[in-house]
Amino acid sequence: MIEIPAFAGLTAKHCRAAWQITQAAFNAAYGLGLTNKLEMSVAVIRPEGNTSPADFNGLTTEQLIGFGLTEDEIAKILYIDWFGRDPNPKYTLLAAKKGLLSARTGMPSGDVITNAPWLLLPGDVKYRGGVYEDGQAVGASGVQSNWDEFYSWTQLSAQQAITREETLVLAADDSQLFVPVR
Repeated sequence: MIEIPAFAGLTAKHCRAAWQITQAAFNAAYGLGLTNKLEMSVAVIRPEGNTSPADFNGLTTEQLIGFGLTEDEIAKILYIDWFGRDPNPKYTLLAAKKGLLSARTGMPSGDVITNAPWLLLPGDVKYRGGVYEDGQAVGASGVQSNWDEFYSWTQLSAQQAITREETLVLAADDSQLFVPVR
């Protein structure tokens, strides 16, 4: 009998692997002169019902509050990472706020700003860079907004591919009707 692993949904481990892919794209764009610096933050918003442990790569709740996030906002974040020497508080805050806006509205942040401004609330970010698809939301910040959005889509797409790969074994096993419990 095939050993079917328990699948916990999106985890920080998936996000970290996806971030490695996103960083490769980031380096390539910078090397081509398409982006203006080598500094960026990413925030992956916790999908609805997800209880996987968060990973902020050493940042504490107190630091994130100091960056400008609330405890309620922090509780909605699954993963934070950055590219550069140290996490930039401004970019980390903007990445989180872009992702949170996209999670709340189910739309990319740029689309909310351009096409559905009635969905904006006080404190929402006014930049592109947050994306949403199939229950996942990601925000990125650090370079031009159109590139922030590209990196958010790259991160989200890599997360989808990684989790799909992990669930291929589940899909192939007809003896189990439901995802095994961890």
